[in-house]
Amino acid sequence: MKRFKKQGYQAYETNDGEKKTIHSRIGEKKYGFEKIPHHFVIHHIDGNKDNNQYYNLILLHKKDHRRIHLTKSLIIKSVKPSEEESASDIEVEEIAQKSYYCIGCNREIKQRGRCLPCNMEAKRKRDAQDKRKESHEW
Repeated sequence: MKRFKKQGYQAYETNDGEKKTIHSRIGEKKYGFEKIPHHFVIHHIDGNKDNNQYYNLILLHKKDHRRIHLTKSLIIKSVKPSEEESASDIEVEEIAQKSYYCIGCNREIKQRGRCLPCNMEAKRKRDAQDKRKESHEW
């Protein structure tokens, strides 16, 4: 089986010449599909295209997926997979029972929202924007 990168994702070529991404194949196995349904995609929860762990992949409608990447406003919590969900050929690492990810940088945090550095950066940007608005008022 030949492996390569396809739009930044780990991919492979099947015996019949079809090119598939590894995360899509793992998502198909996780959700029990022969092929991902039309208008749906497999999303990497932590944003890392190389992290194809079972618990890091989630099935989303394309509209929701687009909203995540445009606004970075959707927080997804991941839950540790149960024993029966773990397929023998899919590598699963243990994670905390509930994890939240920063909407700014995707770091794991203890509660919903932003981590402290991202929160400070967002405040700095808002302050700079307010200052520009004030200077343009008549």
